[in-house]
Amino acid sequence: MNVWQRFKAFILRDVQNGNELKKTSVLIRVYSLIMFLYCICQLALNIYVSRWGILPLVCTGILGYFVAFVLTYRAHSRFARNILIYFTLFWMTVSIFRLGWNCGFENFCFVVLVFLFVTGYAPLVAKIIGAALIGALRISLFFYTQMHVSSFVIPRWQMQYFQVMNTIVVYMLLIFMVALFSLDSLKSEAKLVTYNKKMKQMADNDPLTGLSNRRGMEEIIQKELKNTAENQGFINFAMGDIDFFKKVNDTYGHAAGDDLLKQLGVLFRTYMHGKGWVARWGGEEFLFMFLGENGDQTKIELDDLRVLIENSEFHSGSLTIRVTMTFGMEEHSLGDSYEETISAADEKLYHGKENGRNQVVF
Repeated sequence: MNVWQRFKAFILRDVQNGNELKKTSVLIRVYSLIMFLYCICQLALNIYVSRWGILPLVCTGILGYFVAFVLTYRAHSRFARNILIYFTLFWMTVSIFRLGWNCGFENFCFVVLVFLFVTGYAPLVAKIIGAALIGALRISLFFYTQMHVSSFVIPRWQMQYFQVMNTIVVYMLLIFMVALFSLDSLKSEAKLVTYNKKMKQMADNDPLTGLSNRRGMEEIIQKELKNTAENQGFINFAMGDIDFFKKVNDTYGHAAGDDLLKQLGVLFRTYMHGKGWVARWGGEEFLFMFLGENGDQTKIELDDLRVLIENSEFHSGSLTIRVTMTFGMEEHSLGDSYEETISAADEKLYHGKENGRNQVVF
């Protein structure tokens, strides 16, 4: 494991206290680490320009952020959070008193504000009150600096240095906090979308055959009818029923009947690819919807399917099952409802059942 991976694992180490959140602890660690490094940079600058009077504040900052960082590994993330909030506001306030408003320290109010809301451990009302107090502090500091001169008068280049450094640090902290919590939201949203798709698939599909069920097929029909009306195409419906399916269940058992339905589902899906749609309408009945073909063409397709079923062998364990199917078919007229067309196809199916089975009635 390289140095970066070890450092990442160290930062992302899980908390041992069940009452604390890993995400909050990681946020506190990164916040503390960034501010710790920032204070080191401030220490170096103040030593370079021999501004000794501000060194106690900078050293206090280094110590405070280091303590907050360590506390997250000692099951004290709540305490570390409070240290960061109060200490950052204290450090910001004193820095403004010492160096003035134009160095950009006041921008850390926004960091504390976001940090206050994205971390837990406090009710919403308390967070809103805290946000109001932070806003009041920032306004008070602004008016204070308009009426009082800062403790240190610094050159313009140092003022620009602080503005740039403070802007960079504030942006880094804000981007990290927003990114961390946005990522969680996106993950949750993606899980919800996947879950909803799964639920819809379960609601629209027959669990045994994998084909669309009545609900799913009705949605498909409505969509295809709209497309067909716009394109002046053809739609034909056929209702198919397995001949003597009850005899299959009585002879071989319901498990064998289920195996037969599963294998027929695979056969129907393969056969209807590019021709239209098929659904398990109920029990041993299947609804077929042929697209883009006139009635005579669909009749030929159904006869071919009927022969294919008759010549196929279906298996359940060591059993071999052979069945036939009867179909009733009806052309759909755009002026009629699809329910009327399906009902007409069902009547023709009944007629085929009464007159010998294993046939297509058109």
